[in-house]
Amino acid sequence: MLKKMLAVLLSSFLISTAVHQFLVPFQILDGGMIGIGLILNYVLGWNIGAVILACSFPVYVLAWFYNRSFFYTNVIGLLISAVFLTFFQPVSFTLQTSPLFSAILGGILIGTGIGVMLLNDITSEGLDLFAQLLSRIFKMNAGMLIYLFDLVILTTGMLVLHQKEVVLSLITVTAAGLFSTLITFKKYAAPPVS
Repeated sequence: MLKKMLAVLLSSFLISTAVHQFLVPFQILDGGMIGIGLILNYVLGWNIGAVILACSFPVYVLAWFYNRSFFYTNVIGLLISAVFLTFFQPVSFTLQTSPLFSAILGGILIGTGIGVMLLNDITSEGLDLFAQLLSRIFKMNAGMLIYLFDLVILTTGMLVLHQKEVVLSLITVTAAGLFSTLITFKKYAAPPVS
């Protein structure tokens, strides 16, 4: 349990740092519930952590009925991630970086955070949990499923972003998807056929 808690804390810190330090200053999107939270933050000023909690609720209800121990482990990841995203927002520091560097590094940090959580059977939000549930059922890589979901959110974000932010967001989502897939590759790799 200590290992899981350390994974959640480290991952939540990485994700929160990526969002507030590298994505928000340039209005770059991520995918999943974080992406939805970012869209609503950019358009309406809503709190990203609160949006993630609200949007993730239906998936966590599904997890409750699917497997209670799975639910308990994952709800901890959701709550801690939401708290980090809510309370680290006002204390985020400012580094002078280019938008391209921010998009790449933000994606790497998010993908690493998500990958570390997935290695410990934990998720930070609803779409990641849904991907993890599907990966268990269909024996697919959860990181790759998250990437596909992220592209759907990014497509929605195209309605509110300028062309430059869309390109930067695609870079972020790709970097995050690549790193979460690489980190979880062995965990979700299909067993060899004998």
